[in-house]
Amino acid sequence: MNSAFFYFLGLINWRVRLLRLPSEVFNKRGSQQRIGIGEIISVDEQSRFTDASSLGEYLRKKVYEMPMPEKFVHGNLI
Repeated sequence: MNSAFFYFLGLINWRVRLLRLPSEVFNKRGSQQRIGIGEIISVDEQSRFTDASSLGEYLRKKVYEMPMPEKFVHGNLI
């Protein structure tokens, strides 16, 4: 998760926030991040949406519906 300051900079301008991005990436060093992979959304299912806004809402909904992983699996164990 990024810092509150990072999100505040996004309120000013996305380009300003972009300058802060390297710092946000490297302040995660030493911590373990969880990554979840959901079900495939077919091209046919995506083509039902006529504009990017409605597709974006659908994708956001699908992401938030994903269950949290039960445990962290380290990358070199896969």
